[in-house]
Amino acid sequence: NIVLQEMGGKYENQYAAAMLGNMAQCKYAQGELVAVTLRFTTREYNGQVYQDILVTDIEKLGK
Repeated sequence: NIVLQEMGGKYENQYAAAMLGNMAQCKYAQGELVAVTLRFTTREYNGQVYQDILVTDIEKLGK
């Protein structure tokens, strides 16, 4: 899993997303700038709504 924060400031939106397959082997340090494509899915179970966030593509920006 990875925690992503939108650019702009300290209090921008954050997302905890799952990384599967080969992506799960990648390691990123806190503060590294990355571009990601996310897939959001929701489902209902026993009257509760659950959301999954999956990283479908990630690329390190800069050096």
